[in-house]
Amino acid sequence: MVIRWRVVLTCLAAVLLAIQLWKSWPPRGEGASHPSLPPSAPGAPATLEPIAPDLVRNSKDGSILVRVPAGPFRMGSEEPEAFEDESPVHEVDLEEFWIGKHAVTNRQFERFVLETGYDGGPAWKESAAQWGPDSPVVHVSWRDALSYCRWAGLTLPTEAQWEKAARGTDGRKYPWGDRWEADRAWFFENSEGRIHPVDSRPQGASPYGCLNMAGNVWEWTLSVYRPYPYEPSDGREDPESSEPRTSRGGAWYTYSRSLRCSRRCPEILTIQSNSFGFRVATAAAFSDGRPEVDVDQEVP
Repeated sequence: MVIRWRVVLTCLAAVLLAIQLWKSWPPRGEGASHPSLPPSAPGAPATLEPIAPDLVRNSKDGSILVRVPAGPFRMGSEEPEAFEDESPVHEVDLEEFWIGKHAVTNRQFERFVLETGYDGGPAWKESAAQWGPDSPVVHVSWRDALSYCRWAGLTLPTEAQWEKAARGTDGRKYPWGDRWEADRAWFFENSEGRIHPVDSRPQGASPYGCLNMAGNVWEWTLSVYRPYPYEPSDGREDPESSEPRTSRGGAWYTYSRSLRCSRRCPEILTIQSNSFGFRVATAAAFSDGRPEVDVDQEVP
């Protein structure tokens, strides 16, 4: 009889736990927020202020962007720990682009919401109150992220741009090199189950100076999730497509295998999770050569 009651209590506890998990699960489909602004409708062009060589600030939202030079890089991985969708390894030649040094913060997203009246739902506000204004905004869908970028006069990085910014041209496994070093990223074993400020872990910077491209939060890219080789003209960069998009970078709860630069995951556009954020990008900052830089200006 005692054993029977223990079984009943165990089953009841399992049911209660399942209900709690269901309540806290990121909204999908109809449960996700619906953007007040069309994600494909661009705002005013970005006004980019040079603050250092290969570094600019967007006056609209305050984002710092780093320059990634034009040229080829090797995309993907065929190492034993790579997933099937990371192959084949292939060369991709990109034009120059600029990408956010940091992920977009709660402070920046709040400014966007206040200025536009955008309805991003309540979850991102709760996360902002919990983790602070300088932590990455999370609980944002792909459409939320692209709407923010359009307002800022920018866009999301393509999957190829994101990977090149993370690993450079030498094919490294992690943003800092080929050897795993736990103190360079926020992940399952050291994050303490939380999100950390965007300027933390500077020792984990990519070759171009981007921070937290391994761990902390997954990051949305512009690209539709499709098999390799990467071909930008095959429709995977269509902002109107309803197909799943690719996320990159791993997060505070993942293991090191998902923090490799070549790791890619498909995600439903409407999902809003406590581990999904984004960074901005733009194809060209200056069309008339390198900008003049005030050498006395403080660099963030």
